[in-house]
Amino acid sequence: MKFHPSRWQVYGFSEISPEKSVTLDEFFRCEPELFRTGCYQLFLQVKNNITVQVGALGNLAFSPGMVVYTGRHQRSLPGRIRRHAGQKAKNYWHIDYLTSSPDFSLENIILYPRTAEECILHQSFQAWSHSLYLHSRFGNGDCTGGCDSHLLYLNHSRKTLMSLFGKWMRKTADRKPVLLSRKGNSDLIFNKELEYDVLFY
Repeated sequence: MKFHPSRWQVYGFSEISPEKSVTLDEFFRCEPELFRTGCYQLFLQVKNNITVQVGALGNLAFSPGMVVYTGRHQRSLPGRIRRHAGQKAKNYWHIDYLTSSPDFSLENIILYPRTAEECILHQSFQAWSHSLYLHSRFGNGDCTGGCDSHLLYLNHSRKTLMSLFGKWMRKTADRKPVLLSRKGNSDLIFNKELEYDVLFY
C-alpha cells in the first residue's frame, strides 16, 4: 500500500472539528475508552487491474475501484487500526496483503465504537450500497453470520462514493459512526442532526 499522509480529517465526532487534521494517535487519545472496542470498515482504492498473492487464498485479481473490508476488535481497536494504516513487518491476516501492497491506497476508515455485530454491519452495507462480494472466504475465518466474504467491491465515481459516505452515516447514526478521511480526500460538513454534505475541491 502507498504510505498515506499521516494526518486524517474526522467527521461525526464532536471532539474534533472536520477542519482540523489529526494523526491516529491524536484521535484515539481523545476518547480512549469509547474507541477501545468496536467494528470498522476500511476503504481502499485500487487504480489498476492487478493480481495479489493473498496467503492460502492464492492469486486474487482486482479491478480499478474501491474495495471495502469489514472487521472488528474487542480488545484494542486503536491497535488494529494503526496496524492497518501503517507499515507491517509481516502479513498475517488476509487484509494485510492488501494494505501492504503498493497497488492499494487506504483512503477512508469508518469506526463503529462498542459495536460487535460485524457480520450484520457488513451485510447491511452490502445490501444498501449494492456492492459485490469479492473473493470467497476473504477475511471471514471467524464469521458467524454466513458471509461469503468480508471484502466488497464498489465501482463508483469519486463524487458518488463521497455522497455514499454521508448517506450511510445517517442510516447508521444509532451506531455512532465516525469517519476518518485521508487529508485532502474530501471535505464533509457535519452538524448535530448528522446531516452530511459534500464539497469537492
